[in-house]
Amino acid sequence: MSSYFSLACLAQIESAYGVEEGITQLGKASTSMTFTASTSSTKDIPPGRVCVWNFPLEIAFKSTNAYGWPQIVFNVYGLDSFGRDVIRGYGSLRLPLCSGQYEKYVPTFIPVASVPLNGFIAYLAGRLPEFLDSRFIVKNEGREVTRVKSQGTVKVKLNIITKDLENFGYINK
Repeated sequence: MSSYFSLACLAQIESAYGVEEGITQLGKASTSMTFTASTSSTKDIPPGRVCVWNFPLEIAFKSTNAYGWPQIVFNVYGLDSFGRDVIRGYGSLRLPLCSGQYEKYVPTFIPVASVPLNGFIAYLAGRLPEFLDSRFIVKNEGREVTRVKSQGTVKVKLNIITKDLENFGYINK
């Protein structure tokens, strides 16, 4: 499995330093290590196999307004039963506003065909439904008519440092 990530900055926030998008290294889901709700800090994550990427990101943003706060967009890819690289899940995470260390769980989903017959044909052809623009999931336009299916979870560890938010009237605690 691999993951494509991108940082979506809407409105007045822009990147000042760092990589805004990229692809992680390939990883294989462990057959010996499984993730269960009893080993996690949250009880609503379904059990499943674990794939670890350990992919560090470093990026700095600049803005004069907090409108359009940055989000990380995840596209997880993996092999299907025929060995083809297909989408395994989309997910997004809004970056925390306050400084600190965070551990977040991002639920992922995949689009599904509007008609079951189309889904079966797409599976056989190796062309499963996919979003053309991966940042579509952080936008509001068109989301209400999209059919999706829950697919898995991505665990993200974040170290956030903020600077000069007090100058704009925000309290950082």
